[in-house]
Amino acid sequence: MYPTPYNLVIDVVSKNFQVVDVTETPAGLEMLVNRIDPEESRERFKRVAEELMPHGLMPKLLPGKPYLRLIVFPAKIPTRRSKAIYLVMLLATISTVTFSGYLYSKTAVELLSKVGITPNINTILSAIMFTVSVFFTLGTHEFGHMVATKLRGGDWEPPVFIPGGPPLGTFGAIIFGRRMPLNRDELFDMGLSGPLTGLIASIPVCYFGLKTSIPLDPSLLGALEKEGARALWWEQPLFSYMFKLAKVPSPIYLSPVALAGWVILTVTFLNLMPVSQLDGGHVCYAFFPDEKKRQLIAFTLISLSFVSYMTPIKFLDPQMALMLLIFTLFIRHPPPLDEYSSLSKKRAYFGAIIYLIALFVTFPVTPELREFLRQLI
Repeated sequence: MYPTPYNLVIDVVSKNFQVVDVTETPAGLEMLVNRIDPEESRERFKRVAEELMPHGLMPKLLPGKPYLRLIVFPAKIPTRRSKAIYLVMLLATISTVTFSGYLYSKTAVELLSKVGITPNINTILSAIMFTVSVFFTLGTHEFGHMVATKLRGGDWEPPVFIPGGPPLGTFGAIIFGRRMPLNRDELFDMGLSGPLTGLIASIPVCYFGLKTSIPLDPSLLGALEKEGARALWWEQPLFSYMFKLAKVPSPIYLSPVALAGWVILTVTFLNLMPVSQLDGGHVCYAFFPDEKKRQLIAFTLISLSFVSYMTPIKFLDPQMALMLLIFTLFIRHPPPLDEYSSLSKKRAYFGAIIYLIALFVTFPVTPELREFLRQLI
C-alpha cells in the first residue's frame, strides 16, 4: 500500500504552492511546483511543514529549473539514546575537567614556590572552581542551542559532553537534534545562539578569574620562564578588556578560573570559523547556499592563516588551520529541509553584525600582532 496519504499531501501543498506535476515514488510523493520568490517560499514551505509533520510526514524543497521540487516522505524520527550514555559521559567529563584544574593549580603552586612565592592556593578548591567555570560556560553555550531549537518548534536530546585532556579537560559537547533544521533562518539561529550565549557567560568567568589571579613582581618573570612558565600565546580583545575592567596589576599568574575563561574564548573563536559543521559553518551555510562559495571562504581563511604565521600577525596556529582544512574537505554540512528559500533580510543584516562582533572580540591577538598594530597606529 502507498505509504504517504496522497489526498492530504496534495491538499496541503496546493494551498501554498501551484502544483504542476505529481509523481509517486517508493519513498513518497514528488511534486513539481512553480518557482516563486525565495523570501515568499520560506513562509509557504514552513506552513506546509507545520501541517504535515504532525502526521509523521516530512517535506523537502529543492531548487530546480524551471520548477521547484517538493518531496514529501514518511518521517524517520531517531530513537532516543539511553540516559546512561549521557550520565557516563557527563561523569567522565567532570573527572577530566577537574583533573585538568587540579593539575594546573598544582603546577602553579610548584612553579611559584621555586621562585620564592608562597601562593595561597587550595588545589582542591581551585580545581572545583575551574570545573564550575568550564561547565557554566559550556552549559550556557549548549543551552543557547537548545532554546533556539525549541523556539523554532524543533526537538533535541540532552548534550553529550566529551572528555579530553588539559588545559580544558573536555572537547565540548554535542547536541543531537530530533529533525533537520527547517530552513536557513532556523539553521542560522541554531548556529549563532550557542557561541553568543557562551560568549556572554565567559564574561563573568574572565572577570572573576582575573580578580583572583596572583600578582607577580616583574623581576621574577625571567626566573619563572626558566622554570617552564610562559606568557599567554595570545589575548583576545574581550580578555584584554576584562583585564582593564578588573583593575588587576600586571603581570599576574592566571588563576585556574581565568585560564578557563581564556581557553573558552579561544575555543569560541575556532567554533565561529565558517567551516563544515562548526557553529560558524551553520552560519556560513545560512548565508551562502552555494557549496563552492562556502568552500572558497573556508579555503581563503585557512590559507590566510598559513600565510599569516610567517608574518607578525600569526592569528591561527598552522596545526589548528590544518585541522579546519580537514573538516572542510571531508565533513560536509547537511542541508536544511528547505534548500531553496533564502535567509531572511533581518538575519542577514543584524546577524552578520553580531557574528562579526563575536569574531572580533574573540580574535587571538598575539604579542607580535599587537606590536605590529602599535607601529601602524
